[in-house]
Amino acid sequence: MSADSVEVRDATLDERAWANRVYASVDFEPSPAETVQLVAIVGGAIVGLGRLGAVGGGAVELGGMWTAESARGTGVAAAMVRALLARAGAADVWCVPFRPLVDYYARFGFAEVPPSAAPWPPGIAHKVARCAEHGQAIAIMRLP
Repeated sequence: MSADSVEVRDATLDERAWANRVYASVDFEPSPAETVQLVAIVGGAIVGLGRLGAVGGGAVELGGMWTAESARGTGVAAAMVRALLARAGAADVWCVPFRPLVDYYARFGFAEVPPSAAPWPPGIAHKVARCAEHGQAIAIMRLP
């Protein structure tokens, strides 16, 4: 499998429901109906998920990244991030990755936002609080 063989497209209604089941299994919040939900397809199978959700103040969060174990390390996630960034256009784009993924998202232009930069958009503040409740080590990142 190569990144060239990955098709990234909008999720159908059935695929959105499936994505929300996957998200529940990894303790991610479900995607609201207005969220841009994309799927990555290889050989007819969904191997990746990603989404853009409004977080307030005209900003969006790039998140909900999931890659099937069989497709990890093949460029599926990178194809998804590029597709989501293309969909975001000129929006103010934020990302709240797990701390070990900071360098990965930096490859796409994201930079860490220090806690002193708060207040963040309401949806980002909510996610930061939820992650803190779960003891998850995260970073707050934004496209400059």
